[in-house]
Amino acid sequence: MVSLIVAQSAVPSAVNPNNVGAGQTQYLHVTATTSDDGGETYVTAGGDLTVDLSGWPSTEWPGVQFKTSNPSVLSLDAAPGADGKPISKFTAHQTGASRVDATSTDGRYTFQLRVDVGASAP
Repeated sequence: MVSLIVAQSAVPSAVNPNNVGAGQTQYLHVTATTSDDGGETYVTAGGDLTVDLSGWPSTEWPGVQFKTSNPSVLSLDAAPGADGKPISKFTAHQTGASRVDATSTDGRYTFQLRVDVGASAP
């Protein structure tokens, strides 16, 4: 059991091939979309995460609210732009865990993603 936990934190894509960003050689710039709802991803400290919810119906785009559960680990740096697309950018600051939550204005659409932030390579 201990080796499984170590393997998951050291090489997340090898243990969980469905991990958001799997197959990327680096976890500095990770993107998640609506298909990743309820999932988990890995980002290197100092890296960034882009959450693109433009897969939701365009009628739900105006007013989408993004937030993070642990701003000292993962902060919201760019909210949706003037074009109205529900795309936000987060920065990973230190190792730990956080969650990204998003909700449409009427609450009919929600999104949740667990984010594990790991130490950057030396």
